[in-house]
Amino acid sequence: MIASEVSSRKEALPRYLSGYGLIEAEVEHCVAALDGQEIGTQSVFRRGPIAVRDEAIAFLSHLTHPPTRLALGPLGGRWTAVLNNRRDGSDFEQQEFFSRFCQARTIRVVDHPSRFVVTGGRRWRKAYEAHMVTVRDEQGESVRTIICMNDGGRWGFQAYGGEPLGGRGGLRLRRATQTRSLHPRERARAPRVTRRPPAVQQSFARADRLQLFHQEVRDAVWAAKIETAACTPQQADDPAFSLWTSAMSYVPHIQTHASSVVLYLTEALLLNGDLQPEAEPYLEAARRTLGEERFAQACAEARRRILGDEAR
Repeated sequence: MIASEVSSRKEALPRYLSGYGLIEAEVEHCVAALDGQEIGTQSVFRRGPIAVRDEAIAFLSHLTHPPTRLALGPLGGRWTAVLNNRRDGSDFEQQEFFSRFCQARTIRVVDHPSRFVVTGGRRWRKAYEAHMVTVRDEQGESVRTIICMNDGGRWGFQAYGGEPLGGRGGLRLRRATQTRSLHPRERARAPRVTRRPPAVQQSFARADRLQLFHQEVRDAVWAAKIETAACTPQQADDPAFSLWTSAMSYVPHIQTHASSVVLYLTEALLLNGDLQPEAEPYLEAARRTLGEERFAQACAEARRRILGDEAR
């Protein structure tokens, strides 16, 4: 079971609750309204089984981009929460369609913490902190958007449309008097997000009935590509994985893009040596195409990009 890959609630919550949707309707209404609905000619929603929390995590742990799986759960009777299996973290990106299909107001919440991983003895940033709330009406039209994010070390705050939401949405922004990991000049401008109360987190933690959905991609070729690039949460958190994926995209064109194959595979190996057995056949094919000199140049460039001055 994929759920065994998620070893604790502490690990599960950030990924699956870093972005979610809220629909102002009971979950039974949402399930009936969504089943069989089509998003243009691209995809269609198909109702799956009812699951408990750990089964839902297992279901959502098959990560894809774009997302192809969803879990819906009740939130206080009046609202329904929506989570999905987006590779970089759950996100309610197709919010306007849910508003139209369910004929209900919806809220998109982005609640990404700042994330780092340590690999190869180095600390790598996976994400900057970001928070966003977007409210849409029953027709899917935008009512209000609030964005608060760390844009590469500089905090920004923007609000669009309509009247201020106040505290009614369950989320308020206030200035932080102390914010770690920021330059002192940035601390005074850094907002802090406070949640009042963390209802979605609490509901998901004790959920015993979540409705699962598949979002089937109609185009068979595109669907196959999505599944080929699917990964586990552990792979998504490994900086080497995205480099490996980039290398694999060039493998079918290795006769003309052998340098790219070598560059990305060597970078991936510097971060995760366990990939060596799988990478070796592709590296040897690239070596034959490039010749020893150009192959060595590509490897040296990869080391420079990952190790910097240490590569000299």
